Amino acid sequence: MTLAFTASRVLHLSAVWGAMALMFGPVANAYFRSVRGSAHAPGSNSAATR
Repeated sequence: MTLAFTASRVLHLSAVWGAMALMFGPVANAYFRSVRGSAHAPGSNSAATR
């Protein structure tokens, strides 16, 4: 039973680290900057567009 728990824990941590690597990668950063930038009206005075 300990081996199953250890294997599932390692798999879970690998998945979390992989997700974090993708989430904070430059491709994701560029994607969310483009999505947020297009959601605001031109000339809006929000902090995200400054």
